[in-house]
Amino acid sequence: MFVIPYRVQLKIQEKLAKVGVGDIVLVPRGEKYQFNATNGAKLLRLMPPKHELPKQDEVEENFEEKMEENITELTSRRHSTREFLDKPLSKKVLNNILKIGMHAPSGANRQPWKFIVISDPEIKRKIREGAERVERAYYRNLNNGKLIKELQNLGLTWRKPFLENAPFLICIFGDHKQPYYKESLWLATGWMLLAAAELGLGTLTYKPDDMLFLSKILGVSGDYTPELIMPIGYSAKSDPIQPRKEIDEVVEWI
Repeated sequence: MFVIPYRVQLKIQEKLAKVGVGDIVLVPRGEKYQFNATNGAKLLRLMPPKHELPKQDEVEENFEEKMEENITELTSRRHSTREFLDKPLSKKVLNNILKIGMHAPSGANRQPWKFIVISDPEIKRKIREGAERVERAYYRNLNNGKLIKELQNLGLTWRKPFLENAPFLICIFGDHKQPYYKESLWLATGWMLLAAAELGLGTLTYKPDDMLFLSKILGVSGDYTPELIMPIGYSAKSDPIQPRKEIDEVVEWI
């Protein structure tokens, strides 16, 4: 991760010359740089200068325009991907995404996560087989007619080919002895989903009913328990964005 210091008076092109393909550039809020990111660098987000909080009027002024240019646009186009291209990703790109996840909030700042990144085809095959055994049992015992119909409409079955087809699987474990460890893991996951979307990558959050098979395959024991798997790679197709509820349906003001 390459961070441009606040109030540094160097030309932006001099900074970008040191940025490699896939690097994520964090720029303090208020800097007036324009990026010609022909080298593949990505401007991920704006952030306030270190130890300097924005004033209230700065936050309120043109906030809709600022959000539209940044997080609103990003979150509105991010969607789940279940079909991936056979196109490799560099370790450098993945490390940038993982570092962003590591900066997420966590209960009592315990940072209870462990990320295991899988690219080995044989291990991915075993993970798929273990997941599909669990999924077959889940679908066989499913007796919720409405849910069954919804899953069918989405084209979801017990088959999970994305666990083999994605170039990488990020397996996310948490230290169950730490406070709010599950909530912390999902916060880190959310940050990584947005980082991947900013880089143009497809992702999916996958959590089968029983994940003990993953611990056995990867040899993870002790305090760390599996929470989810995040396949990541280049999307093979552009899936439609699923509709969202209106704000009045989910927000109540008191």
